[in-house]
Amino acid sequence: MSVKERLRAYIKFKGIKINSFEKTIGASNAYVNNIRLSIAPEKLEQITKNYPDLNIEWLLTGNGEMISMEGKELDSNFPPPSRRKDDTVTQVDSDEYMEVEYRDLSVAAGPLNRTSSGYKKKTLLVPKEYDNGEYLVVRVDGPSMYDGTEYSIPDGANILIKRYYLNNGDKLPIRGNLFVVDAKDGQALKQIVEHNTDLGYVRCHSYNPDFEDYNIPLEDIIGFYIFRKIVGFRPPVRDLK
Repeated sequence: MSVKERLRAYIKFKGIKINSFEKTIGASNAYVNNIRLSIAPEKLEQITKNYPDLNIEWLLTGNGEMISMEGKELDSNFPPPSRRKDDTVTQVDSDEYMEVEYRDLSVAAGPLNRTSSGYKKKTLLVPKEYDNGEYLVVRVDGPSMYDGTEYSIPDGANILIKRYYLNNGDKLPIRGNLFVVDAKDGQALKQIVEHNTDLGYVRCHSYNPDFEDYNIPLEDIIGFYIFRKIVGFRPPVRDLK
């Protein structure tokens, strides 16, 4: 994770909009998106002043936790309640799972359906609830599909996708589906709002209003993958009170 990615994760955790955060620290619009390697000292001072719970060491280096515990103590005199009998987890039969290859899109080089020599295959177990096909589990990087609603796909989520083969002249099943578009310049999870076969492009939409729609020429697309479900995500942990 870069400094910019960690800052975006904190902003998402706080449930505020990026432009509201930028306004609070006296920064211009798109400041967060334009962060490259680090943050200027004067901006760090404003961030610390307005967001004292943010662990600056974590922000700059990734060490420690996102939320600072400085000045916070646990009450040792508070007796812990006994565990409720209905508060538990249940092991699921392994026969209900299948092994699927895992790819990290942030480090993926080249098409998703191709691997380089020396590539070490990683796999994850996912539920057996879909028909046969070419499945992958990939990690979503970035907040473009997160808008705070129940439809959101958060940054860092592992998602199950299935290869979709598009024949010449066919239209993508864009209603009710999201797609990982595997293009020459990279891969991204998007909602396709238009598939124009006459002009030869698809129009990609993000749930996050900070990201604009854009077109990808069909000739630049290597393949499509239909989003099936989120199979893994570790959300931020609430601070201890």
